[in-house]
Amino acid sequence: MSCALLGRVFAPRATAATAATAATAATAATAANLYTRLRSDGLRGLWLKAENLGGGQDRQEEIKKAIERSRAVVVCLSSAVSRPGSVNRQIVWALDVAMEQPQGAVFMIPVRLEPCDIPDRLSRWMHVDLFADDGYPRLIRALRDVDRQYGEG
Repeated sequence: MSCALLGRVFAPRATAATAATAATAATAATAANLYTRLRSDGLRGLWLKAENLGGGQDRQEEIKKAIERSRAVVVCLSSAVSRPGSVNRQIVWALDVAMEQPQGAVFMIPVRLEPCDIPDRLSRWMHVDLFADDGYPRLIRALRDVDRQYGEG
């Protein structure tokens, strides 16, 4: 699975990836914890900015590449990053790639880390509430569905 987690989260094409670019330290920490939990539960191909970028790398270029290589993008949302008009550059890049996906393909997975609004541009995709009892299992199911789209899992 290639997945990018963008602290608002994104996933790469080898499976599910995660690219984290958080607006707050709390959101970044939660995205990092999610990345660690997904890895410990056997998901591979994850990408998180804090984990995968090295010193001196072009941050924007590497995030774009991770999104383009992703089979899914998990966008982590919190009240700090879900204000009206706050759709950041990384999410816009992921939206561009999402528009290239076949009809019905699972690619964008908005994940609410806490009760908050979903930005309008992400509202067409069913979100997962990570704070709900069934939130994490629903996220795992969505990521496994992505694998099945590619004949894996």
